[in-house]
Amino acid sequence: SSIPAGAHYMDGPPPSGGSTDADGPQVVTWTISADLMRHYRTLFEQYGSPGADVISADEAQVALLKSSLPNPDLYHIWELVATKSNGYLTVGEFACAVHLVSLRRMGVELP
Repeated sequence: SSIPAGAHYMDGPPPSGGSTDADGPQVVTWTISADLMRHYRTLFEQYGSPGADVISADEAQVALLKSSLPNPDLYHIWELVATKSNGYLTVGEFACAVHLVSLRRMGVELP
């Protein structure tokens, strides 16, 4: 299935971008909440094949390109999350990718 027209693939609870500590620099919260994980799992199921436990690189690319992030950022995110380098992402890896995309769109620097 696909995302309904007009819906953004990251619609859902926003990730916590962190806060500013007393010295001013941003403190980023990298943890994925239970609510966000449910949202990311829903995205995984929408972009992947029904019942699959992995999503292909092509399927993940369709989702991640909707972020409008520059290709170097998307490539870096893929390198961070595709731990097996097998051309597929598990739901956990996909969730990490979408979370990193969300944080990057909020101006957070990638690790």
